[in-house]
Amino acid sequence: MIDMIVLTIAFYDEMATRLADIIERRLTKLYTATKPTHDADALMTVEDCAKRLKLCKKTVLSRIESGLLVATNYGSDKRPRWRVTNTDLKKLLLAHGQR
Repeated sequence: MIDMIVLTIAFYDEMATRLADIIERRLTKLYTATKPTHDADALMTVEDCAKRLKLCKKTVLSRIESGLLVATNYGSDKRPRWRVTNTDLKKLLLAHGQR
């Protein structure tokens, strides 16, 4: 009888640990999906960069093409979708200043 009680307690302890792990993973996913955009590694679109730099979209694209602004293409070659991190944008602002 005591062995059954010990086994039952061990079973529920294991289930509680697994449930806590599942909850922690889901909360981590939820947090990373709703990170604020001012995070250093957040990706910004060309439009967001244009608003932040107070420039037009074509000027930001020309800075990406010239290499002044580091960006990553998440689209295809035909339809590029450029994304810029806040750290790269800050490097550009430090090097060239803001308008």
